[in-house]
Amino acid sequence: MKRNYYLVQNVDMAKKLQDSLLAAKVPLNHIHMLCKDDRQLQAHGLNPLPFSERKDLLADTEYGAMFGIMAGVFAAISLMAFPKGTFDLTPILMSSVSFGIGIAGAVIGFVIGLMRENYHISEFRDQMLATQCIVMIDLAKGGEKQIEQSLSKSGVTAQFLKQDDDEIHFENMSGELRVNGKLIVD
Repeated sequence: MKRNYYLVQNVDMAKKLQDSLLAAKVPLNHIHMLCKDDRQLQAHGLNPLPFSERKDLLADTEYGAMFGIMAGVFAAISLMAFPKGTFDLTPILMSSVSFGIGIAGAVIGFVIGLMRENYHISEFRDQMLATQCIVMIDLAKGGEKQIEQSLSKSGVTAQFLKQDDDEIHFENMSGELRVNGKLIVD
């Protein structure tokens, strides 16, 4: 599944584009909007970007776990420097130290992910004026023509920003996770 990012001038244009996409049978959970002031989206009945996609939770948790496990392995190896008999250096102790510090790293990464905006969005956040919105459309293979037709029918001038390939997207707030369009977690 691909995700296209478009910049539209205001919420009314975003509403026109969403209506055109829905008329073209693009599912609502494949259309997401982001504005500087998201209260505008609620007022116009637009589909806001879910919290899980606004933040870098998955990536930062993975990075935290990776660095935590590396630090845990280093800590477990450094236990060998202590005098003989200080610690009972069993495989269980070594793996427990590595695993424990790895979990702590994952938790720290998750907390950092809660504080950081998703890097796909942050690169456009500064470009957005107060009234502009980013429209994100998830496409199956071959869906580009459908989107182009919807854009032309809607009469909305949308600036194409970028396209992401093979991205992990939470399809809706129920926690359904798809990778490359295949259902992973329901």
